[in-house]
Amino acid sequence: MGIGELAFSIISNGIYGVLVLVITYFIRLAGMRSRFSPSVGLANGYYENFLKHVVEGFVREEDIRADIKGKTVSLKKRKLYIYLTDTASDSSSESLLADKQRIKEERGIEIIEARLDLKPRAKTLDCLPKPEDPENSVLFDYPTTVSVIPEIIRRRYRGTPFVNREKALRKIEVEELKLFQQTLEELVSSRHARFIEFTSQDVSLLTR
Repeated sequence: MGIGELAFSIISNGIYGVLVLVITYFIRLAGMRSRFSPSVGLANGYYENFLKHVVEGFVREEDIRADIKGKTVSLKKRKLYIYLTDTASDSSSESLLADKQRIKEERGIEIIEARLDLKPRAKTLDCLPKPEDPENSVLFDYPTTVSVIPEIIRRRYRGTPFVNREKALRKIEVEELKLFQQTLEELVSSRHARFIEFTSQDVSLLTR
């Protein structure tokens, strides 16, 4: 919105016209932010390179087989939990390893890797095994790609004056995480939505 456009609006439409123009400007700005948000790009990459293949495998394969601790198991549930932490910083590999160790120590539950036998290539997922009932073991994934969001935000808003900078950046980070999930929900068609569930609860509770 340039000076000329603002002046023309004042002359032509008065204060009401200016108000409409300002509101329109901020709506466009919000739309541009969503379109060029780092979360949108990260979500598209996560979907195309990983999630789409898992979901399509759930639809296509008659028997979903997974290698769990060297044993091939036919899974009863065609469900993948996508675990999103409260903040993007908590999604770093180091933070997730610490979380897995905590769950092992506190609950005696060891999170392991499971190799899902899908065509054209297998996928490796995190797994909450059920030794007494391996066919109902729980598959989930930490989208570690979102761990780069805080750094992207800091670069984008470098030099931007905030009253409380850390609080403002944290708020933007939370919004980006929501947008990441929203984008994935839009990419996963309604026909396939039943195979995916987003969660932020303690992953060890998924074994219940």
